[in-house]
Amino acid sequence: IEALKPRSFVELGTHGGYSYFAFCQAVKAMKLDTQCYAVDHWKGDEHAGHYDEEIYKRVSSYNESHYASFSRLVRATFDEAVEHFEDGSVDLLHIDGRHFYDDVVHDYETWRPKLSDRAVVLFHDTNVREQGFGVFILWAELKDKFPSFEFLHGHGLGVLGYGEKLPDGITEFFAASENTDATIEIRQAYSRLGSAFKAANEASRTQSHIMDHLAHMADQLAHMTDQLATQHEEAKAEAARAYA
Repeated sequence: IEALKPRSFVELGTHGGYSYFAFCQAVKAMKLDTQCYAVDHWKGDEHAGHYDEEIYKRVSSYNESHYASFSRLVRATFDEAVEHFEDGSVDLLHIDGRHFYDDVVHDYETWRPKLSDRAVVLFHDTNVREQGFGVFILWAELKDKFPSFEFLHGHGLGVLGYGEKLPDGITEFFAASENTDATIEIRQAYSRLGSAFKAANEASRTQSHIMDHLAHMADQLAHMTDQLATQHEEAKAEAARAYA
């Protein structure tokens, strides 16, 4: 985001908003005039899993409270949404929909006319080989035709320099991929950053689960206390009747 300073950003496949809101936060922090669009039908698929309306409500609420001034959720299929974007208008496109080869090829080809002359395309899951994922196949077909860089940690992320008029900061980044030592250093740096964030996030989730468990135990204890109090009152009443 900092190097490209996109005028428009589109993410295809947002689910819980994890990556999308990271982009939005960067736009907000750097006070850029970027228009952001998250495209998803929020029903799930074979790879993301199928889920209920709660996911969309949570994403919509978070977007409204944090990024509503420049971010819009487009609840539609990718094919439906593409008709509402002008040709050559998208500077940054993140493709993260269904991951079968035919699907990712279709998404890329369908949205290609919308890419600007300074566009960068991100492909998520380039380093996944199971569950029928085919992103890595398309990535192998594209990465040598355009300036490119691939991150291997996590599920992999392919960065493709599609446009012919890429900003200097982006061209410098792609140039690093031609140097083995630079490529290794960049991958290691981002992997370390990602690992630290992942560890902190997992620790937070663990703490949250512990607090939820403690809260549940407290509820059970309160319920047991109420039951004992009721039984005690009933025993007192019964004793009073017997004494009378």
